[in-house]
Amino acid sequence: MKWLQHFPEVTLSVPWQAYPGHEPCPLPVPSGVVYQWGNTVGRIVNAAERRDLLHQAGLMLRASDFPKPLLRREYLRFATWLYRLRLRDVRYVIRSARLYCEYWSKCGGQYVPPTPMPIAVARERESP
Repeated sequence: MKWLQHFPEVTLSVPWQAYPGHEPCPLPVPSGVVYQWGNTVGRIVNAAERRDLLHQAGLMLRASDFPKPLLRREYLRFATWLYRLRLRDVRYVIRSARLYCEYWSKCGGQYVPPTPMPIAVARERESP
């Protein structure tokens, strides 16, 4: 708060939420605002992420250009059901599948294997 006194007056004209245990805002916080560091915000964010991931999983599973050489559709479907039914937190599976699907889409459905490094270059990198 002492530091903010050195800024233009407009800086202190808008209320904000302070970190728990920190100097509170001197202005009244408007009613109906959710405390951003409380449990409510975490639940809201988690619910939104859940809806988004389930939607993304549905799109991937229905995609005609599903990357079959990289992923197994039945495994993603199984993981999606585990997540949907709240049996397991497998968000990482859906997120990873989304990356592979994006890669596949950007590569035009072609797997591009990494090119092997020429032996001479590999030897140069190994030597001190």
